[in-house]
Amino acid sequence: MKACVLKPVIWNPDGYVGPSGLGASSGYPYDHGFGHDEWNNHPGRIWRGYRVFHAEATNSKRLFEYSQDGQLGMLMIASNQGRQWAVGVAAGVFHNDERTEMPLIAAELGLEESWRELWELPLVRRRHENDETKFREFWSGQFHWLQWKTDQALYHWFDRPFALDPMKLKGKQSLVREFGAFQPLEPGAILRLLRGRLPESKAGILRWFQQGPFDQRFHDGYPASDKSGGEGASAAPTSRQVRYWIEGERICEPLHAALQARYVNFLRSEGFEPVENVKGVDVRYRRAARTVFVEVKPTEKVLSRFAIRFAVGQLLEYRHALDEQAELEVVISSQPETPQIEFLRSLGIGLCCQHGNSFTRIL
Repeated sequence: MKACVLKPVIWNPDGYVGPSGLGASSGYPYDHGFGHDEWNNHPGRIWRGYRVFHAEATNSKRLFEYSQDGQLGMLMIASNQGRQWAVGVAAGVFHNDERTEMPLIAAELGLEESWRELWELPLVRRRHENDETKFREFWSGQFHWLQWKTDQALYHWFDRPFALDPMKLKGKQSLVREFGAFQPLEPGAILRLLRGRLPESKAGILRWFQQGPFDQRFHDGYPASDKSGGEGASAAPTSRQVRYWIEGERICEPLHAALQARYVNFLRSEGFEPVENVKGVDVRYRRAARTVFVEVKPTEKVLSRFAIRFAVGQLLEYRHALDEQAELEVVISSQPETPQIEFLRSLGIGLCCQHGNSFTRIL
């Protein structure tokens, strides 16, 4: 089931394409002179087909129950001059795992170099005692923070923020303000706010908020923050089966992007020059004067035998259509059972499995 929330971000008068140097009156942005969400409208924040963005999630563990399967919708809001404003919207949101995905995203987007942009801001310098060395040391543990991702078509940043009426929305004088907190909002209320404010290319956002089911227990009196984790929390949403065989379904399964990114890095460490996503083939590279076609299948949410079964069909089709001399390889994120290994061996198809942060070639 789906959940919809208001999610506070820092106010940025410069369009959220980079830090404004304005800061905030509390929280992380006050302490350090910037917020990671100030790049939320930057055109370069695209990772493997996903729009990656940030909003603090220190008190939002319950949101991860929904974002683990892309069942989360967010209307991002910011406070300025005594009013609260809608600044951006995202539907079908997934969270990025801090240990596995965030470092991959940060490395591929070159986020570490953003320290230069930040150090130009007088407020950032003051907050860090004008000590560039200490700031860079601080930034080395911070630059990877991009908490969320979604399909680019399900993300929109408003050219002009528009003011919100807390009494009409929630019957209160003010909406949630704490950066790490959230506030449930009925999908119908979000739809009323969005109508007439989105381009035709983002019509999928409206459809997402129109089509349920939505978790009514979440929207009925759910607390604005999630510090307790006690009783009364909504049940975790039902995990969706990964549908490997449907064209275009991949964008709904970010585990694929993360596994492919790690495998490409592994190939490069071995001295190969991988090429990604050409004519449907996830990865291809040259080995011993022959091309290798690779199909990547994450197996966190599906049995390895099903993943391998679908991968074999795709690989045989690629070889028939593109290069009859190509070698074939399946990459999965878990250790398969012996029958699956023997199945691939009988077909002469290679097998590579993820182990921790590296990979092992089984065949």
